[in-house]
Amino acid sequence: MYKLNTFKTVILSTLVVILSACSMGAPVATSTPLPPTETPLPANTSTPLPTATPAFTPTATPNATATKQAEDVQVVLKDFQDQGVLDSIEGTSKALPDFKMEFAKKGYWNELFDTGESLPDTFMIRAHMKWESATETESLSGCGIAFGVQDNDDNYLVFLDKGRILFTLKRGIRSYLVGRTSGPAGPAAGTPTEHDFALMVKGQAAYVWVDGVVTSYTLSADQVSSGRLAFTVLSGSDIDYGTRCEMSDILLWTKTEQTAAQTAVDFPALLDKFKEKGYIDTVDGETVSIADFEKSMAQKGWYYK
Repeated sequence: MYKLNTFKTVILSTLVVILSACSMGAPVATSTPLPPTETPLPANTSTPLPTATPAFTPTATPNATATKQAEDVQVVLKDFQDQGVLDSIEGTSKALPDFKMEFAKKGYWNELFDTGESLPDTFMIRAHMKWESATETESLSGCGIAFGVQDNDDNYLVFLDKGRILFTLKRGIRSYLVGRTSGPAGPAAGTPTEHDFALMVKGQAAYVWVDGVVTSYTLSADQVSSGRLAFTVLSGSDIDYGTRCEMSDILLWTKTEQTAAQTAVDFPALLDKFKEKGYIDTVDGETVSIADFEKSMAQKGWYYK
């Protein structure tokens, strides 16, 4: 008969007691579900605004293509003029390089890509948008254009999804939906994820043009629309490349500003009159335009009305 050695029995018993004590002192961790939200917004990744990325590759634009782009922009501008959005379509057009970006984090958009363009509060950008996801998904996904981007990263951001236009305002660490004034909420159901797109911004109003159909939005009175222009992609999948966005035939239009002769004011003479009347004690000081003042305030996160 096999007999268990007494010394081994004591050692084995001691180990059992020690292991039991260790498991009693370290309870098994359990996951805590996040509290549900009614309408959660997709979130952007907390990364600084880059100034260069291989995804943004400049491509040469043949003359014939450039001519076609200019004609297409004139059609969209004339459409906005006919609807009373613009009183004049005189301005300057500029072609931007094609853009391509992919991102695999469902429910998030990638870091903003700075195009290097700084825009006034009246402009239009037109592009042909095409996007796809690695998997079939009902989640929001698509190409995104950010404008009014400030040094503190406050911005407006427009995404074109297969069935919805997602228009957000970012202030501080929070993003908010921008209210739709009129027009459809997005492209018609069942349409492919490829559209001709244009965004017209005029002061505190914005208009999204998709294949000739316009949706209007009212921007915040407390956040400027002028600032830097950036691109990104909203991911609807975690698999493989996630969601891939391609924008081509990108053309930027800015309105011709009034000449200095039309708006010139003899400011030093005006200050002298104020001093003569006793309104001010001195005429010494720094002179800046309202536009520069608003831009300076916005870059500091302050908003002037």
